[in-house]
Amino acid sequence: MTRRSVKRAFFVAAIASLGMLGCGEELAPPAVTLSVDPPVVAAGAAATLRWSSTDATSCAATGAWSGARPVAGSQSTGALVAASSFTLTCTGDGGSATRTVTVEVERAPAAPPIVSLSASPTTLTAGGAATLTWSANGAATCTATGA
Repeated sequence: MTRRSVKRAFFVAAIASLGMLGCGEELAPPAVTLSVDPPVVAAGAAATLRWSSTDATSCAATGAWSGARPVAGSQSTGALVAASSFTLTCTGDGGSATRTVTVEVERAPAAPPIVSLSASPTTLTAGGAATLTWSANGAATCTATGA
């Protein structure tokens, strides 16, 4: 190889390593997938985030999580009490790509009403009368039935 051909080979190798070989050729941006399982959790429960990317050299998390992340992995959301969005942006030589998933949190069911009922006197003879007393906490209405 002559000195000139060595220089040319080095120049072509340098351009190829920068992704600039070919007329108007551009590098593809990274491809990113981000998923959550399950997508809906009970209050106080956690979900698992899973992600992967191609053509990415780094990833960063924002939203309900933050910081640098590997280009592929999984992580627990930790206990959730409200709907939370998780965003992952991965960057490579061809640009960046962003994906977001949201974990919904089911509302806790309302506590059942607490009802108290008493009679005075508690024992009756035929034809006798009693007074009934009741209270209901957490009830919108009360209905009495029976004789």
